[in-house]
Amino acid sequence: MKYTKVIYLGIIPSHKRDLVGGYATANKRNIEEYKKQNIEVLAIHYPILYAKNPVQIVLYLLKWFLYFFKCVYHSLFNSSKATLVHITPLYKYFIYIEFFLVLVFKMSNKDILTDIRAGSFIDYYNKNTRFYRFFIRKLLSLSKHIAVEGLIYKNFIIEDLSQNKDILYYPNYVKDDHILPAKRTLIGTEPIQIIYFGRITETKGIYTILKTFELLQQRFNIKLIVIGGFNSLDLKQDVECYAKENLIILPPKSKSEINSLLEHSHFFIFPSLHPGEGQSNALTEAMAYGLVPVVSDNGFNKTIVDDCGIVLSKEASEEDYTKAITQVITNNQWLILSEKAKNRIIDNYSNGVVSNNFFNYINRNL
Repeated sequence: MKYTKVIYLGIIPSHKRDLVGGYATANKRNIEEYKKQNIEVLAIHYPILYAKNPVQIVLYLLKWFLYFFKCVYHSLFNSSKATLVHITPLYKYFIYIEFFLVLVFKMSNKDILTDIRAGSFIDYYNKNTRFYRFFIRKLLSLSKHIAVEGLIYKNFIIEDLSQNKDILYYPNYVKDDHILPAKRTLIGTEPIQIIYFGRITETKGIYTILKTFELLQQRFNIKLIVIGGFNSLDLKQDVECYAKENLIILPPKSKSEINSLLEHSHFFIFPSLHPGEGQSNALTEAMAYGLVPVVSDNGFNKTIVDDCGIVLSKEASEEDYTKAITQVITNNQWLILSEKAKNRIIDNYSNGVVSNNFFNYINRNL
C-alpha cells in the first residue's frame, strides 16, 4: 500500500499571494512532487501576519483558532490509513500549536511526517525551557516519519532527543533542468566573475563581499554581480554607493535571468553569519552551474560544499576570502573544482535523486 492523499500543514504560497523564504519554497516544491506521484494534496495554509498593528494581530490570532478547527474537521473526515500528514514546523512559540495539531491527526490514526527545515532547530531547543523541550520531544515521538534538511539534525535527534527512528536526510534540491549540461570552460581573458544572489543583509556578509571584490581588483580583472532585495533602505543606499562598471547591484531576478548570469560566472561567494542559516538554495543552484563556492562555515554550508570549494571559518575576514579565491585562480584549481561542484549536485542534490529517496523512504516505512 502507498499513500494516496497528503494533508500538508505549513507556510505555503497561494494563488493570491506569493511568499518569499526557504519554508515557502520547500513546501511549494514538496506539494508539486506529491502531485507528480498522483497523490492528492490538501494544503492547509498557516495564517500569515502581514502587518503588525492591533487589528491585524487580533485577526491573526482568530485565524489560528479557525486553523485548528479546520484541522480537527479534516482529521475526522479523512479516515483512510493511506492519508499522510506532512508538517513543516516553525518551532519557537509555534511549537505548542503544532504539537496539538499533530496530536489531533494522530488521534484520528494518521501517519505524521515531521519535516524539519532551516538552521535554527538545535539553537531553539538548547536555548529554551524544559517545558519547550518536552513539547519538541513529544511532537517527534508522535511522528511516524522524520525528515531533516541538515545532516547535523539526524544525530542530534537520535542521540540527544532519544528518538530511535529511521530519519531521512531531505535537503533542498536543484531541479534537474537547472543543472548546466555543458562542461565549463577555463577562466580566459574575460573578467573573472563573482556572483552573490539572495537576501542582501549585513548578516549575509554583504560588506565582506564588497571588500573582497575591492582587494581582488588589485590583482585580477574581476567583475562582481550582487542580486537581491535589501532588508532596509539605509543598507540599500549604502551598498549602491559601491556600484561601478565592474560592480553591478541588481534587484531580485527571475530564475531564468539568474541562470543566464550563472552560466558566465566563476565563483559564488557566501560569507553568511546569519544566525538561522540552514541550506542556501542559492548555494546549490550556483554549484549546479559549476560555480566554485567560497563560503562561511555556517548553517549547512560545509555539508553541501564538502571538497568542491572553499569553506572558511565564521571569523574569516575579507582578506581571507581574497586569499582563498586567489589561490584557486593562481593554482589552476578552478576547472577541477567547478566540475566537482556540479557533479556533487547531480549525485546528491538534484531533483531526481532527492525525490526518489523521499518517496522510497515514506513507502518503505508505511
